[in-house]
Order: sequence, then C-alpha cells, then structure tokens
Amino acid sequence: MHPDLESLVSAGKLPASAAEKLSPLEPGSYCLHPSWGPGRIASWELADDRIKIDFEGKAGHELKLEFAAKSLTPLDAGHVLARRVADRPALTEMAEKQPADFVKLVLQSYGGRLMLDQFEDVVKPKILGEARFKPWWESTKKILRTNKSFVVPPKRTVPLELRDEGLTHGEALAGDFTAAKDLKTKVKAAEAVIANIGAFDAEPDRLRTLLAGLEESGSKALRLQPAVAFELLLLRDELLARRPDLGPLPEGAQTLTAALNDERKAIPEVLKALPIGRTKQLLAAFPDAFGDGWLDEAFARLNDSTGRTVSEIARFIADHGKSEELVIYLQTGIQNRSLSMDALQWVCRERKGDAFEVFDSDFAPALLSALEREHYEESNRRTGRLRDLITDDKELLGDLVRQLDPSQVKTFARRLWSSPVFDDLTRRSLLARVIKAAPEVQSIVEQTEDDSDGSDEILIVSIQSFIDRQAAYEKLLKEEIPQNTRDIAIARGYGDLRENFEFKSAKEQQRVLMRRQKVMEREIAIARQTDFKDAPTHVVSIGTVVEFRDPANGGPESATILGAWDTEPSRGILSYLSGMGKALIGKAVGETAILPVSDGTTREVVITSIRRFAE
Repeated sequence: MHPDLESLVSAGKLPASAAEKLSPLEPGSYCLHPSWGPGRIASWELADDRIKIDFEGKAGHELKLEFAAKSLTPLDAGHVLARRVADRPALTEMAEKQPADFVKLVLQSYGGRLMLDQFEDVVKPKILGEARFKPWWESTKKILRTNKSFVVPPKRTVPLELRDEGLTHGEALAGDFTAAKDLKTKVKAAEAVIANIGAFDAEPDRLRTLLAGLEESGSKALRLQPAVAFELLLLRDELLARRPDLGPLPEGAQTLTAALNDERKAIPEVLKALPIGRTKQLLAAFPDAFGDGWLDEAFARLNDSTGRTVSEIARFIADHGKSEELVIYLQTGIQNRSLSMDALQWVCRERKGDAFEVFDSDFAPALLSALEREHYEESNRRTGRLRDLITDDKELLGDLVRQLDPSQVKTFARRLWSSPVFDDLTRRSLLARVIKAAPEVQSIVEQTEDDSDGSDEILIVSIQSFIDRQAAYEKLLKEEIPQNTRDIAIARGYGDLRENFEFKSAKEQQRVLMRRQKVMEREIAIARQTDFKDAPTHVVSIGTVVEFRDPANGGPESATILGAWDTEPSRGILSYLSGMGKALIGKAVGETAILPVSDGTTREVVITSIRRFAE
C-alpha cells in the first residue's frame, strides 16, 4: 500500500480495500474507466479526497477517492489503450507501417485473442478513423494470413488470435486446415499452405496429411456442396503438382475427371462459384473428362456462365485450336437468338478482339432482340445489365452502326426508338450516338423521331400468354414489391446503412422491381391479343402451322408460328420474332425458305402446307 494512502487509512478517512486498489494508480500511470475509456492519472489531491485524471477528450476530470477505487482499472504502460493515451500519432503510424506488429500489440493487450467487434472498438474510432479502417483491415488481413503468429477468423463469430510462439510456420498452417470447421475455411487454409509451401520443406509428412484431408473433404462434399468440393479437389491437385514427391494419390481416390462426369449437372453452378484461377484448372480437365464431347460441353457452359467465366471459356476454346468452331457457334447463337445475356455482353466487350468476326450486321438486330428478351427474365437481379452496357459504353453503338448500310441503320434506329427498354431521354442520347457514327443517315434517324406514330410498337401475343403476363404483373404489384418494402424496413433496423449489406441488397432489389414494373406495364400496353382464328393461310403468318420438307433428305417437318411470348421448342412452337419464325413468315406453299442450322450453316426447305393453328 502506498504510504500516503496508508496514512489516510490510519486516520479513518479511506477504507483499506480502496487504498489497496488506488495504490497502483499513482500519478503518471494509466487507467481504464468503463464509461470514459482510458486515461492517465494526472495527480492525487488526497487532502481534498480527489484524484485527477486526463481521459481521452476529457482532461482534468476529478473523482472522489473511493469512487475512483471502484471504477478505475489500472493499465500497464505497454497496453494499447495506454499507448493510445500517451502517443496516439505514434500508434497510428505503427498501424499503417507495421500492421502485423500493431495487431500483435493489440492482441497481447487482451490476453492473445479478441472478437472482431472488440478489435474494431479499440482501433477504428481513435487510431485509424472510420474511413481508413476498412481498407486498412482488408490489406492487413492478407498480411496476417501469411504470418504464422496469427489465426485470422473466417467470420465475425470467431476470434482473432495469437498463436503459440513455439509453433513452426508449417505447423501453424497445417493446424489452421485441421482446425477449420467449415469447407470454405478449409479452402482458405489450403490456399495459405500452397502460398507458403516452402515452409514444409523439412516437414513433408505434414503435407501428406493435408493432401489426404483435401481428398477426404472434397470427395465427401461432392453431392451436397459441389462448388466448394471441386475447389478442394483442385487445390489437392495443385498441391500434388507443386510437390510430386507426395504422390501418387492412393488407389480409389476421387479424380477430377471422374468428379466432372459424376456431377455433370452441377458444373454450371461450380463454374459460377469458382475463382477465375480455379476455373482455368477445371476447364483444363474437360478434354480428359469428356473426350470428343469436350467442345460441346464447353459451348454449353459458355452459354450458361456469367461475367469473366465466359471470357475464360472462350479463351480456353481458342487456345485449344477451336477458334473457327467458336466463331460458328457464336454466329449460330446470334442468328437463332439463343446466346445468353452474358455471352452477348462478352461479344460487345471483345468486339475488337476475340469476337471481332461475329460483331457484324447480324449482331445489331440480335442485340436489340436480347434487350427485349432481357425484360422477360423475372426475379433475376442481373436483369438490365445488357441495357446498362449499351448506355454506359459510349463507343458501342458507333462501332455497331459502322457495320450497317444506310437501310439497316434506318431499321436499327426505328427499332431502338420504339424499344420499351429505354426512357425518352436515353433513347435520344443513343440516337445521337447513331448520328455521330453515321452522319449520312441523320435525316433518316431524325425522321424516326418525327414520324414514329407508335404503329410499329405492337406485340402480337396469344390470349393465354397475355393472361400469364398479367398474372405475373399482379404478383409483382401485390406480393413482390410489398415484400421488398418490408425487407427494406427490416434491414433499416440493422444499423449503419453505409455498411448494412441487407439494406443495400434490398434497395438494389427495389430498383430491379421498379424497372420490371415499368417494362411490364409498357409491354402489356402495347400487346395485342389474338386467338389466331383469322390468321391468313395463303402464306405463313402468325398463328399458322407450317409443314415443310428438306429436299436433301425428304423428311417431313413442321413448326407452329405464334405470338411474341410463345416459345416451346420441344413442341415445335416458335415466336414470330425468332430467327426461324422470321425466315418462314411470308412464304407460300411451294416456295423455298432458308433456315439457320445449329452448326452455323443454313438449309433450304420447301413449304408443303399451311393451316391455321386454331383449327
């Protein structure tokens, strides 16, 4: 007990228990108050029953001795909070220039482990500030993951920890993999092992154990979690490629080739979830897995993949000497209006590169058809991305228009002007780009604006498809939009909107729903219902069943040409807006029609009969 405090106890002015607690809190020492945070003891005013403390932002605060004894906790001078009080700028500099040492200091101050919320409370408001913390933490996590001294949590419910100083780097990395409770954490741990594989030069048995763990985890998860299971197997194969001395795999081990065949239906999901680097590895296994059919599998995946994965698949096909087949596939998809939105976006972005050969006059109407088709994709948050690309890429329309002759520009401009996809201001802006690229057609484009009376803004639809569209519209108004409103209200209650993922997600969905409402309202407004009973049959028209034969093989075939929203290829029902529908419409019995074929060629067929669908 401090002598001065002992005198107060002897005089009956201070309880001995309070004096014991106050003894470590001499002037110049550091303390923590539950409400006012850390501070430094400025002075003792024992005669006046006072102790003076300089808290952060509250200097010279006085407390009665007994109250101070109950509420203050001594802090070691090396504690991060004490150092924050003593020299905050030096601590900020340490965080920015020596992030690993700084995090180690923080963790040592709290017994070696902290939840991320607690860590942020210490670091964010006073040392780095709100704006700087997030980017700092993202870069610091990457540094910590390569440092054996730390266990970086995969989620906020797991603490950030300091490891035992006696562990080797290899032991620490292998321990992270073994301790991982979920497969995604195992993936991150395995990636860290491969990134630091040199740490195992003297410990190959640890790598063998980890290799077996990757094999076991990946094989067991194939059915229920195919995406992460494939990533584990790819990591296993990468580890084996880096260290062939660990192999071969035991007999009966799950091979990538077998996994691709067994889980073929899951490949689209897997490709969407894999990082790009792993996508390349998976594609490299296609030839072995699918033999002569690997190219068809790659084409199918190109058309159901998203974003950068489309680019990787296209590059993979070209790198394997199949550039000509890729061009044919894309041209056929453009003609048949069957390319996915992401594949069309890839063509737009690669129009001066890998997609140069297919960015031609046929692409212009296909792009507009895709824009209209994009609006029919309901409950899809990706809806609108193709439209956004056209409006955001200032050069796209110019590059496209330069592929067209004046008559094609006129058709393109009229259709662009009447499209329900764009608001009036955006339409005019896009038409201005058309004029800039093709000044010689300015009068044609301007006439498009002046003469448009709405007569060409009509969708011919079947009664049933109109009913279905109205039902979808009613569901949108009565269920989906109200539910979204409730979701926004709930998410708003989660706190800070700047970092509230649920709120941002709900607001993004609101924009999608509002845009879909506007589009559906316009579509329903311009739709014209028909029962096809009055369809003319002197030529193929909307609402007719046409029979034809191919002179090359003589086999009879038929197709039913119906409304804009009627498409059932398995039943031979085609929209009049489809490529094949357009090729047949207007043909009479005995005339020849040129139909597109899936391999990029065309074939001639002879119309043999025409009858009304209603009959």
